[in-house]
Amino acid sequence: MKKSIILAVLFLGSIAEGQTSNPLGFSIKGKVDQPEISSQAVLQYWDGSKLISDTTMLVNGSFAFKGSLSHPVKSTLSIIKADLSPAFAIGISFDDEIIGRDGIFLYLDKGDIRIKGQTLKTAIIKGSAAHGEYQALQTSLNPFFERKKEIIEGRAKLGAGEQSKSQENDVIFAKLLAVSKDMEPIQNDFIKSHLNSYVSWDLITARNEIFDAAMQKELLDLFPENLRNSHAGKAAFAKQALLSKTAIGRLAPLFTQNDPKGKPVLLASLKGKYVLIDFWASWCAPCRLENPNLKRVYDKFRDNNFEIIAVSLDEKKDLWLKAIADDGLPWLHVSDLKGWKNEVGMRYAVSSVPQNILIDPDGVIISKNLRGVVLENKLSEIFKEKLKSEKI
Repeated sequence: MKKSIILAVLFLGSIAEGQTSNPLGFSIKGKVDQPEISSQAVLQYWDGSKLISDTTMLVNGSFAFKGSLSHPVKSTLSIIKADLSPAFAIGISFDDEIIGRDGIFLYLDKGDIRIKGQTLKTAIIKGSAAHGEYQALQTSLNPFFERKKEIIEGRAKLGAGEQSKSQENDVIFAKLLAVSKDMEPIQNDFIKSHLNSYVSWDLITARNEIFDAAMQKELLDLFPENLRNSHAGKAAFAKQALLSKTAIGRLAPLFTQNDPKGKPVLLASLKGKYVLIDFWASWCAPCRLENPNLKRVYDKFRDNNFEIIAVSLDEKKDLWLKAIADDGLPWLHVSDLKGWKNEVGMRYAVSSVPQNILIDPDGVIISKNLRGVVLENKLSEIFKEKLKSEKI
């Protein structure tokens, strides 16, 4: 689960002050042919660190907005019932599609933006150069979005059963992750060919732990100096530097943190073992869903020089301890109860959970973000090879 879901839904990344000294004036005129009776249009976006939320009532399906920006930004534009709070317009997005309401992501840029269609989702949009770039990117990614939808729809057709459901979720996660990795070269090519585009900048600065840190650095270095030196640019470089320290093949950063009884646990004390560093929290539903799989894997390999150390991003000790007890988790647990500011989490650049890192007996990172049967297969492969080498 992301630590700032609402922000992530609203935009992929905000670019802070100082990019351009000339404000960009924009206007939006839109018309939808099938609005709900008594509806309002809601436009929301970030201008630097300030959230702008503008609303207007639809008149015969028509609406209009005006504003000014320091640079092109990604916004959400939704049509909702007049009696609902504008906060309801945020919704949930999947692959940049707003779910549960008639809404779209719209790049605001200088000039006159025109929107016309049966609904917002099916409307033709003209007048925003940045949005044209965004649409071109989305079109190139549509085959991958379709693959993801097929995977999720296939999951929905399966039967219930807590264990099979949990295991199947791991398979689904692995498949979706594979599709995301397949998308990466397309995204990288877009970034390289649109280095002056804020669409590219948002794309690169929003990337998380699953992307290759070395490639991230290479791409960031290509952008213009004004973007690289911006607040968002400096933050992106700092994040990339942290991620590079936890790249596969690097030594896992050492840490010490207290267990539930206040006793310090040192990662260094586990040298000589294969260790899964698992980042989780009691409030993280996907983490809790994964725990039965971790238990099965732990029971299978715990006598083969394998250990798990779970780093909790909880803030309340009672909830942390209750989750450990309720889920029956027998491995090592640590936390400083600082939530997203957990020192270990920050050292490993953790911005979402669940997340894990597998290290070998020498402390070298050998894999990341393995779940359920994928983790089980990886460990089976490791210990099978280990047994072979011991017999030779």
